Amino acid sequence: MNLKKELIREHSKRLTVKIINYVSDDQKRFDELLRYFFSKDEIISSHAAWAMSYCGQEHPQLLKKHLPKMISNLKKKVHPAIKRNTMRVMEKIEIPEKLQGKAFEACLELITSANETIAVKAFAMGVAANICKEQVDLIPEFKMIITSQEMTDSPAIKNRIKKILLSLNKTAKAPMG
Repeated sequence: MNLKKELIREHSKRLTVKIINYVSDDQKRFDELLRYFFSKDEIISSHAAWAMSYCGQEHPQLLKKHLPKMISNLKKKVHPAIKRNTMRVMEKIEIPEKLQGKAFEACLELITSANETIAVKAFAMGVAANICKEQVDLIPEFKMIITSQEMTDSPAIKNRIKKILLSLNKTAKAPMG
């Protein structure tokens, strides 16, 4: 399969499924997909993002070497699909401890940005909440930030905040092992 040609040709669920099946758990093919995901061509990168998120969720080991660059990419001016799908996949995988600080910081920037889409903010909250479950000392700061968002965001964000706060309150009360 010529990935670049397919990514340029169309953006559809059918094609995304075809790419996911082609990449499967093959690191070399996934690396090629990620080259397009990180492309400066907004059409190619945004089309590659959808397949990347599903491949990464199914085969998180493929993401390992790409996570630092993906986290750094969140600070750049990129298409919302890039941020949305990066956050979507990061919410579903285990982020290595050495990257959790940078990932958490990137999430907070996305959550508090007035220019981010609701989906990006919602996924960023999920990623940050997952990090807080491992790094419980971050919970107070995270709670303060997300509760300050409650007054300015959509009902979907308010609902997400409510669920996250309930989950974090359980985490904070759980005995430390």
